Amino acid sequence: MAKHSNETYLLAIRTNDAKVLRDLHGDFFPSIRRYVINNSGTEEDAKDIFMDVLEALLRKVKQEELVLTCKLNTFLTEIGARLWLKKLRRNKFDAGVTTDDPVVLKFVAALETHVEKTEEFKLYREKFRHLDRGCRQVLQLGIVENKSHDEITTITGHSYDYSRKIRSKCLKKLISLIKGDVRFNELNIGSDHSL
Repeated sequence: MAKHSNETYLLAIRTNDAKVLRDLHGDFFPSIRRYVINNSGTEEDAKDIFMDVLEALLRKVKQEELVLTCKLNTFLTEIGARLWLKKLRRNKFDAGVTTDDPVVLKFVAALETHVEKTEEFKLYREKFRHLDRGCRQVLQLGIVENKSHDEITTITGHSYDYSRKIRSKCLKKLISLIKGDVRFNELNIGSDHSL
């Protein structure tokens, strides 16, 4: 039984309430863990899936109002199940599990794009870490922090032309790393992105 109501958990996500977020883990991780382990997974797989579920939920809650009409546990378990089944398919396994609760499916549909974005972001973040320190700094400033070229030159100490050149070179390298990963096509990143 959950320690708090859906609303309390959603508010905790919005306000970063550490105590309630710890309760969220204790209340909802076991069901996702059970599902993953019962469907060819390990404890580590379950932890990874739970973190992905939380990341998708966090984005959804922070970007727009999310109103649940089912128990949060049901909702999170369904998201976890979909992520796990997707991972199994990717690994050429067949879990043989289907879910068809219409109430849950309605909410899952609302999170589908956020789950995809979460996986895309994980791929981006992983490839970003493969870049050298200079590239990471320039791309962090230009793309993540949305700094102008003038601001980037001031922060890095590079000339304006050099910072533009290095940003272009680093961005091409990042895109190449992302496109070279097998997950790029699986996520259909190129279909609706500028990569």
